[in-house]
Amino acid sequence: MELIGAVNTAEIVRRALSVFLNGAPSGDSDVRDRQLEKVGEKERALWRALGTEFYKDPDDLEKLIYKYCHANPKPFGA
Repeated sequence: MELIGAVNTAEIVRRALSVFLNGAPSGDSDVRDRQLEKVGEKERALWRALGTEFYKDPDDLEKLIYKYCHANPKPFGA
């Protein structure tokens, strides 16, 4: 998100991930399932609130993604 300039959205994602030890869920699906089982109602309420913030699209992600792809066409096969 930060790479494309979506600093507000990046902060929302960072806050959502802060629920997890080390700031991210495990890459292992079994471990991740166990992590999610331990998430309490307080954290789930935070996720709901952050989801609402995320879907308000505070950075206009579509515009930023287009702008980034236009400025960096090579990785996208252009």
